[in-house]
Formats: sequence, structure tokens, C-alpha cells
Amino acid sequence: MGKGRPVDLGVTAIVKVKNIFIWLISANISAINLDPFEQFGMDHLDFDLVLLRSKTHFRAVWEKESCGIVIIDTPDWGPAY
Repeated sequence: MGKGRPVDLGVTAIVKVKNIFIWLISANISAINLDPFEQFGMDHLDFDLVLLRSKTHFRAVWEKESCGIVIIDTPDWGPAY
């Protein structure tokens, strides 16, 4: 979904603390594909755990790519289920 399409993440930083990577972006972008890894030369399969802040759009890729999904409801625009 959206593969190869240019994406403007706004001001962006990847912070690494020991073996934890945190992507910080200023644009409001949904996690709809593997671009968050690929555009920075990383492979999602190299990570033991991936956390996303996304309501539903992430499912198109991550239901196939992950061994499980845990939904955590946050106090914002609506339920995550």
C-alpha cells in the first residue's frame, strides 16, 4: 500500500539507545507499509519487537509480517479495535 510513493515525514530523527531504535517524525503519517524501515536502510526482520502508534492502517502489512499483534487503546480520537 503506497509502495514507492514519496513520503514527507517532516523533521525526522532516529534515536538509538543501546539496542532500541526510536523513530521520531513531525508529520502525521500512518504506518501503512514497511517504509519506516526500508527508507532508512533497515529490515523489520532484524527487530524482535516493533511498536507502532497507528489505529488500523498498520494491519494491511503487519498482520502478514508479524507473529502477533497486541492492541493498546490510547486516549485520543477513538478506540483502536
